[in-house]
Amino acid sequence: MDFELDERQKELRREFEEFCLDEDNRRILAELADEGDYYNAHSWELFKKMAERGWISLNWPVEYGGRGYTPEEMTVFHETMAYHRMPIIALILSSLVGNVVAYFGSDALKAEILPRASAGELLFCLLYTEPDAGSDLAALTTRAEEDGDYYVVNGTKIYTSLGHLANYGLLAARTNPEAPKRQGISLFLLPLDSEGVTVSPIYTMGDGRVNEEVFTDVRVHRDYMIGEKDSGWFVLTMALGLERGSIAGVAAQGRAFLDGLIDLLRETGMTSDPVVCQSLAEMETVLEVSDLLNWNLTTLLGKGDVPITEAAMAKLYSSESMRRMGSEALNMLGFAGLLRRGSPGALLEGLSEYQYQMAPMISIGAGSTEIMQGIIARTGLGLAAKG
Repeated sequence: MDFELDERQKELRREFEEFCLDEDNRRILAELADEGDYYNAHSWELFKKMAERGWISLNWPVEYGGRGYTPEEMTVFHETMAYHRMPIIALILSSLVGNVVAYFGSDALKAEILPRASAGELLFCLLYTEPDAGSDLAALTTRAEEDGDYYVVNGTKIYTSLGHLANYGLLAARTNPEAPKRQGISLFLLPLDSEGVTVSPIYTMGDGRVNEEVFTDVRVHRDYMIGEKDSGWFVLTMALGLERGSIAGVAAQGRAFLDGLIDLLRETGMTSDPVVCQSLAEMETVLEVSDLLNWNLTTLLGKGDVPITEAAMAKLYSSESMRRMGSEALNMLGFAGLLRRGSPGALLEGLSEYQYQMAPMISIGAGSTEIMQGIIARTGLGLAAKG
């Protein structure tokens, strides 16, 4: 693995940083931060600016309007944007869903979706998680029953990022209830303005919003099926790999937090405390390990591998590292570290409080810690589940 960026990657990083440091873009970012939620934030103004630069379709196939960026180049993008706390969850979802449509969607669906998506006109969400299934996607019970040229969808999805803003959701539903657990599942790109769709808010720690979607006899045309009927698990596996491949942004956000924390501690003279120095060294170490795992995953993706185990390892370690860093920071900063952005005396513009509150959500999104451990045990260590 080569840890040095090549000249093209360095140039891309400079391009991305120039965008992030633009004065008007920083103004928009500050307004979003005042609303309290970095993680699920969305700005149509920034989104359109990114679309104008072709960034929504960075890693789509070139023949479908993408720029064909490599996994290494995408990691540079995610790291740079996350370090500067740009709201890119909408872009990540568009990148993921666009790729799925490009590779597995019908010609009619590609023509309908991809040009509008790359122009920044559409938002997407992932309709995976269910109340009784959680991160165990294979246990989903939402049904899609065939009725002529349509499928009739009934069920509930929860914890959906951007579900209240999205135009379409990538829906996983069971089309053959008699099939084994990881079979009989199909994927659909479901229009969220369809009759029978009800979207309700779920508010999280850290002032975030995710959503619950209830589907009551929702009719979706067969042209909106992604891939073959009952073969959705294969597509889901690829999509989850793409989603977890963007986890590099989590570590980069942690890096930005640590840089700000060190500057603050230097100003207050606390870096002369050996206990504080030890905590900072531990935080630096976990970030270095996160970087190694993320770039190992990136390298494997660049070779065309399907690194299920490595994606789970990177996701697990990076998200759990954010928990450790949040706790360590509050131990060093004390009660002042608990003050929210905008409060008198808040340190780091309230980022320590935000980092601590958001850590549990990061450890759940894209697959919980327990699910990641199960994947590593099953696919990496060959351990069979009991029962």
